[in-house]
Amino acid sequence: MHQLTVAAHEREIKGKGAARKLRKMNKLPAIFYGPRTEP
Repeated sequence: MHQLTVAAHEREIKGKGAARKLRKMNKLPAIFYGPRTEP
């Protein structure tokens, strides 16, 4: 089985416009959640 490592950073500015700017910078805006994680 392959292992994937993802580097993530919390965004300071949220919203559609901020997400579009991130995409233009070849970054992937996303929501990370799962068991035992805080929102």
